[in-house]
Amino acid sequence: MIRTMAKEEWEEVGGLIHLATNTWYVNNGKPPVFSCYQNDLKFFCEVYESLDPNCCLVAEENGQITACCFYHPRPTHFSLGIMCVHPDFYGRGLARQLLQEIVTRASDSGKTLHLISSAQNIDSFSLYNKYGFVPNEVFQDMLLQVPEAGLSFTQQELSGVRPAKASDIPKLVSLERSINGFDHTKDLEFIIANESGHWNCHVMEDNQAQITGFLCSVNHACSKIIGLGAMRNHTDSLALIKSHLNNFKGFSPLLLIPAKEKELVQALLKMKAKNIEIHMTQSLGNIPNKTSTGFFMPTFLPE
Repeated sequence: MIRTMAKEEWEEVGGLIHLATNTWYVNNGKPPVFSCYQNDLKFFCEVYESLDPNCCLVAEENGQITACCFYHPRPTHFSLGIMCVHPDFYGRGLARQLLQEIVTRASDSGKTLHLISSAQNIDSFSLYNKYGFVPNEVFQDMLLQVPEAGLSFTQQELSGVRPAKASDIPKLVSLERSINGFDHTKDLEFIIANESGHWNCHVMEDNQAQITGFLCSVNHACSKIIGLGAMRNHTDSLALIKSHLNNFKGFSPLLLIPAKEKELVQALLKMKAKNIEIHMTQSLGNIPNKTSTGFFMPTFLPE
């Protein structure tokens, strides 16, 4: 049975995400993605349900949740979020059933369905491929170790960067829409409000006080990611990345860097960042129009 997740199931769904994700990576010769406690993954449900209530579908069999998938309606698109199947229920077509339901909902809304998938997971790529998803852009998953004492940056390296304010949101949305055609108003409102204390958002201003980039981050036991962000150039992006790093002292935050941005990639490699995986964006439907140059840094949380 496919149905909507209930609030009292958040802990169970978090545990499923923890188990299913780590099992897949370990079975494919990789270390577990989540080193936190299973209960920490409840944070995903808390965030997603705050942003998009009742937008998680689960498959249930004999009272057990056997699979789950989050989706995120946005003004410009639908986004397919975390999809997990319990290892004991592989091969039963549960991912296909969940995907079909979300494809239908996106189609009924008249919006493109967008996702980020691992280039390692050929099974999931094939599933999306059969539905007509087309790859768009390649991202390098990079980890950058931040020492316990933090990193030292000059004032010049961080010049123009400041914390984002709620009043900035219309400008940030306009900037991102011009760069990749997407509207993340709801996500930016949630991040900048930062009611849980796990979020940050910084902006880059030029000499005329015009915003030329923004970058967010999340720091929680289950997720340490620098993203979502949109920037005009690699110089702005590097300054914005540096502005977040000392929020992760003693840890290695994850960054999804567009592979085509050679200058930024090389700068991060010089800072001892390591490539750990490749992800790609895929879309079912028309890609939103871009009207200016720049690039986008996605995240796995909140979208």
